Order: sequence, then structure tokens, then C-alpha cells
Amino acid sequence: MVLNPAEHALGLALYFKPTYDGKNCELEQKIILGQRYGDWKWALNLTPATEWQDDFRATAGELEISFGIARQLSPHWSVGVEIRDHNELPEYQRWENTALYLGPVSTYPREHWWAALTVMPQVYGAN
Repeated sequence: MVLNPAEHALGLALYFKPTYDGKNCELEQKIILGQRYGDWKWALNLTPATEWQDDFRATAGELEISFGIARQLSPHWSVGVEIRDHNELPEYQRWENTALYLGPVSTYPREHWWAALTVMPQVYGAN
């Protein structure tokens, strides 16, 4: 967490996840923005990722943008909606496909853990 949303006008977190299995490597990054206003909270995730396959002979790129907004109903329940746009860019030379998902979300936080349930059917797709 770079900026705590409780202390700043906007919360900011950075996420970096490298993976390697001996033949393939992937780097996933996230920029997470969010804030709370009264009973409402929202978050925006920007997620670029690059995967090198076949001993680094092929490159696959992905770009994902997701946004969610929820309202806290009680200390332990929130409900909201999420939207996710997933895009694939092989070799970073062309936009291969895009898929848009949309659906409701329910969260149940506790002191040391939390759970979220969402159903996000695809509402749009293009190749």
C-alpha cells in the first residue's frame, strides 16, 4: 500500500507478481486505486501482464481493467457490482480479443479474514 485510503483522498496500492516454471515466465502488475465514502466503497484495478512461453520464444500480453462499487449494509455484509474488461495482445502486435464481464458481488468481512462471492457472466466479446 502506497497511500492508505483512510489517510488520503485516494488509496493507492501496487502489486507485482513474477512466476517462473523453468520454461515459461510471467510478470503481472496491478495498480489499485480505491476509496470509501460513508457506506460506499469503490476500487479500480489496472492490470497489465506479460507472459514469455516456449523458452522465451513467444510473448503474450494481457491488459485487464476492473472496477467495483459496493455499499455496506451492516458491519458484516456489503453488496455491489463489478465490471471486468479482459484483453489479449499476442506479441504486442495486435489486439486479439476482448471480453467484458459484469455481475453482482457480496462480501462478508471478519476481523482476520473476509470472503467475497461474485457471479460475472460475459456480456460482450470481440475477436
